[in-house]
Amino acid sequence: MKEVGSSRPLLKQFRSIAVIGGGFSGCAVSAQILRLAGEPLDIYLIEKDVPARGAAYGTRDLGHLLNVPAGQMSAWPDDPGHFLRWLNEKSPGVGFEEGARADGAMFAPRHFYGRYIEFVLREAEAAARGDVRLHHVKDEAVAVKREKGRV
Repeated sequence: MKEVGSSRPLLKQFRSIAVIGGGFSGCAVSAQILRLAGEPLDIYLIEKDVPARGAAYGTRDLGHLLNVPAGQMSAWPDDPGHFLRWLNEKSPGVGFEEGARADGAMFAPRHFYGRYIEFVLREAEAAARGDVRLHHVKDEAVAVKREKGRV
C-alpha cells in the first residue's frame, strides 16, 4: 500500500477490503480502517476462529505472560497508555495481588491481551460510521487471485 499524507484518500478507492487473518495484526488493521473510513465500506475479516484469540492470546493460563511490558502494548501508537488503562478498568485485580493495579513495567497475562484486542476491534466497530461495516468471515483463505484489476 502506498504511503499518503492521510489514509482517508486511499480508502476512498475501495468499497470493500478483505483482511486475511484475525490475529493481532488483522484485528489492528481492521480497527484502524474502521476508525479512518470516511466513505461507505465493507471490511471482511477472514478468520476461522474467534478474532484476536488464536495461539498467541487464546490461552486461559494466567502464567502465560506477554514478552513486552504492559506499558508498551497499546494497540494505538497515538495513545501509549490505552492497554494499561483498559487492563486496570476492565480486569482490575484479576491475576494480581488483591487490590493491586497493573503498572507499565509488568508483564500481563496473554489471555488479557487477547480480550483487549477483541475490545479494540469491537470499540472501533461501534464507533464507525453507519455505512462502514465489519463482517467476520468464519473461514480460511487458501489463495488469492487477480481478476479484471481486482484481487
